Amino acid sequence: MGFDPVSMMAAGYILAAVEGCPAQDAPTFDVQVQDAPPVIDESHSSAELTASQQAFQVAAANSENPLSQYVARDQQMQEQKLSVEGAWFTGGYTMGRLGSQYMISYKVLTRNDGATQTACVYIDKVTLAMKYNPEIYIASEWSQRPCAHQVINAHEHNHVSRDLWAISQFLPRAKILMTNYLSQLGGEGPMDASQVQVGADALAQKVTEEITTALFPPLEVLRAQLQRDIDTAENYQRESTLCPAEEWRVGP
Repeated sequence: MGFDPVSMMAAGYILAAVEGCPAQDAPTFDVQVQDAPPVIDESHSSAELTASQQAFQVAAANSENPLSQYVARDQQMQEQKLSVEGAWFTGGYTMGRLGSQYMISYKVLTRNDGATQTACVYIDKVTLAMKYNPEIYIASEWSQRPCAHQVINAHEHNHVSRDLWAISQFLPRAKILMTNYLSQLGGEGPMDASQVQVGADALAQKVTEEITTALFPPLEVLRAQLQRDIDTAENYQRESTLCPAEEWRVGP
């Protein structure tokens, strides 16, 4: 997930002589979600999809992101179990790409003390924008097998629906968590008025860490759990009975 903080400095407020940075009203937090219809790709064979998916999982499992490691290794364990039972092959898969960025607006309080001007910097509002862009890959073999194609297509769209449900469940929790965090954040300063951007950058770093380490991991765990619930031997077996056996044969 990438983050793209945008700083918007508000007009300074003139503050009467005070010591330190006074308490301010808690910042507000808003979260917005935009989802797009799935992009569907049916140009690759089952063997190609298998290789692509496995390469992605290996890269994720070896990444420095503990959550990516957890999700990838969980998927690998599920596939190994299914392979032993003879029930798993890559007929299709879904990449639920979730991008995010945030914008921060600030409030600056200044104090004039003779020739010296000092400032306190506060966050006024944080807006988190998420964009969900799913990609569905269906093996090219199924284009000539209408029943299998329909079952796999429905299965992959179920993955998308589960992602969207997870995101919808995440929004109220995200708002509570971030509102509580921002209400305790406080300001940066007092500092020389020329260092206002330094103070704003310090606050932005704190928000980034909170979003990265506390906000998104629970969402990713929920997404992984919901996806795993339909990628099971029992569900694959149930879906396979919906079409004649010959429609599911892959390879020579």
